[in-house]
Amino acid sequence: MSEDDLADRIDAWLTDRPSPITYAALALAMGLTGPGRIAVLTRALERLMDLDADRGRAFRSVWAVSRATGMPGRGFFDRA
Repeated sequence: MSEDDLADRIDAWLTDRPSPITYAALALAMGLTGPGRIAVLTRALERLMDLDADRGRAFRSVWAVSRATGMPGRGFFDRA
């Protein structure tokens, strides 16, 4: 699955469920498994942020959060 395809799937998923979800749970919901799944998810979330910015929408990637802090990771804030 391409990064854009995954970003589109995350887009649809977060649109239907606008509430916080951990990175691990979102990766599982997207069918991502194995080592590197969070890195793949993170790249797709960054792509979704690009798409949201292009469309003048709020960053829905904010709903993906760390289990430890309940907040998006540093990369979200660096990119926002």
